[in-house]
Amino acid sequence: MTENNREVFLFNNNLEQIQQHENIARYQKLMAQDGEIISLRQAVRKAAESKLAHGIIDANDLVREINQEHTAYVQQSMHEIEMLKEIYDNNYTTNN
Repeated sequence: MTENNREVFLFNNNLEQIQQHENIARYQKLMAQDGEIISLRQAVRKAAESKLAHGIIDANDLVREINQEHTAYVQQSMHEIEMLKEIYDNNYTTNN
């Protein structure tokens, strides 16, 4: 009975570690995509600033682009925090 409980515990622990590693990899991929999104949002904001200077758009459009750029930064920060949580959980699971 004790050996069976030990086997079940080790199996569940291993399964949890696998899931945590997959989540960490997923968040790393999301953060890389977030970096690309931020670069694109910066380019769009700079273009909007130029358009505002030339009178093509109004200030509301520029503010919208700035807000979208900041939203991309927030999203990247959230993904980083979630990834760090998964890393911590994995360290707790493996007793490191």
